[in-house]
Amino acid sequence: MIIRHIWDMGGVGACAAAWQSSNGHDSKCLIRQIHDSFSVSRSYPQTVSISGRASLYVLRVILSCRNARIIHIHGSPLLLRILARIYRGRCIIYHGHGTDIRSGAALPYLHMADAILVATPDLLTAPFGSIKPTHLPTPVNTGMFSRTTLPSEPRGLAHVEGSTGLGEKRKDTDTRRIISDLPSGIQWTVVPREKWSVPYRQMPQYLSGYRYYAEAKMHKTAGSSEYITGLSSTALQALAMGMEVYFVPDKKWHRGLPSEHTLENSMKKLDAIYAELVPEYDT
Repeated sequence: MIIRHIWDMGGVGACAAAWQSSNGHDSKCLIRQIHDSFSVSRSYPQTVSISGRASLYVLRVILSCRNARIIHIHGSPLLLRILARIYRGRCIIYHGHGTDIRSGAALPYLHMADAILVATPDLLTAPFGSIKPTHLPTPVNTGMFSRTTLPSEPRGLAHVEGSTGLGEKRKDTDTRRIISDLPSGIQWTVVPREKWSVPYRQMPQYLSGYRYYAEAKMHKTAGSSEYITGLSSTALQALAMGMEVYFVPDKKWHRGLPSEHTLENSMKKLDAIYAELVPEYDT
């Protein structure tokens, strides 16, 4: 079956395309090269990386979807609007990954999709109206993110992100708030999101230098900022590598990758979703 993953967030689309291709499907993930700065999507051979202007990318996407039975759109309400109007009668899936749902940008157009997926459980509480979304756990490549030993030193990596769109002063305030919530007794290295520059393929080696990981991201809501309560891909990768993860929003330590986030379990759930929507889909 021909499947096209359009846009990508955190490599989920590229990972799904690779899984589906291994099961005999013609599955590809089309991205704009400029938005894959850490080469996450391009780590998978099923990714088609398109350079040039946005209009060229949209044209390539439209042409690539001509014979697709399933069109799986990741985090782009604009592409949902375009493709759902052109390819009526195809199976259109919209996959919300965060800001597109929290900001409300995607909500007016979700009726154009045959199914709605969300990347984290907290997104299920968005005002979807009569639409019932499904949570698809973010897959983690445990073959890549694994190790048998941990550093003996109590070194921790803290990945922080201030709220966006509120100015640098507010952003600095949020960052200080996050740092003040980190547990003591650990040698923390604090890295703001805008200074994060580790390529995807180097992430296992980078994380292996730490025993602990802490994460906090913030989102602007009603003129203020609140913690985002879903674990990111990086936090899940850290768990897969045996690190203890401190999640600032709930002030709890997390240990061990939940089984639903393994690559096989996440992709088997996606297979079941596809098969329900398109009975001829072969899992």
